[in-house]
Amino acid sequence: MKGKITGILCLLMSLLLALTACGSGDPALVGTWECSYDLTGLLSDYWLEQGIDLKTEEKLCVQLELVFTEDSCSMHYDATDTAVLTERYFDAVLAELVEVVYTAEEESGRSREEADAYYASMDTSVEAMCETLLTKPRAMVEDFLAESEPLENGAYRTEEGKLYMEANETNLGNATEHLDYSISGHTLTVDFGDQILTFEKK
Repeated sequence: MKGKITGILCLLMSLLLALTACGSGDPALVGTWECSYDLTGLLSDYWLEQGIDLKTEEKLCVQLELVFTEDSCSMHYDATDTAVLTERYFDAVLAELVEVVYTAEEESGRSREEADAYYASMDTSVEAMCETLLTKPRAMVEDFLAESEPLENGAYRTEEGKLYMEANETNLGNATEHLDYSISGHTLTVDFGDQILTFEKK
């Protein structure tokens, strides 16, 4: 009897080890995935909704990277590079908005100097007024980056096209929120709810 129990325990232990080795992640996910997400289109749509058709050619692209190993995951972007690109984009937009206002003032018969004097009389300036127009689009960028908050050596599991990612195994065990995903060849598509991003395997 003792021999049978020992045999059963060995069998169960072998099964447990096999399951642990297999993990709960999709093997096809293992690797590094990159996505260059262009926020310019989203921001352009916002400006059009405000009746402003921007002509600036400056782009705001965020380089996202997902890394999956057999038992961990990471998601990050280059914060320094993104900050530089963000300011460069908004500087270009601000310069164009200022020109739009001056052009409108000139068309109404007021010179640039007169426009400056007019706004100064209200304790402001054309540039300061235009800067306030950037509040909403800046918040849109900040919201996107917040959703892409870096995750290092996190835990993940997959289940029928659903991807669960958390900071650690404890949180993963209680995770209910997920991202729908699919893989086709070297392309990973992830549905973040309000946007679908496409990653290419590095």
